[in-house]
Amino acid sequence: MRWAVLVALLVVGFGTYSLVRSAHDMGMAVLAETGEQTGRGAAPRLVDRELRVRSGMAMLDLACASTAGCHGVMTIELKSGKTGTAPYAVMGGQTTRYALPLPPGARSKRAKLSWREDSGAAASAEVRLKRS
Repeated sequence: MRWAVLVALLVVGFGTYSLVRSAHDMGMAVLAETGEQTGRGAAPRLVDRELRVRSGMAMLDLACASTAGCHGVMTIELKSGKTGTAPYAVMGGQTTRYALPLPPGARSKRAKLSWREDSGAAASAEVRLKRS
């Protein structure tokens, strides 16, 4: 009789552990999926680090890997200390070309490009400005 009770307790304990573990795994999967759909932590990626400059505008390509899309504000900071800012929006899974306005009188050949998502994600990259 004692063995039967001991075996029953072990089976109940193992079943409880399996149930809790499954619930935890499912909760983590839902959290990861929700974060991806809301765009959390999904800043866009700069396709090329050499930007062509025409008429005071830096042309750049942004790629968004998030299914929900990427949108926020880009800032370019030139080595001279001048900055330029513009909003951006890229559909999920797409690459889009943007014309980022440079500050008046900008002549720098190098700059730091940074972007902040509306969700709070941020990224930056050092870029070269190629004038044509």
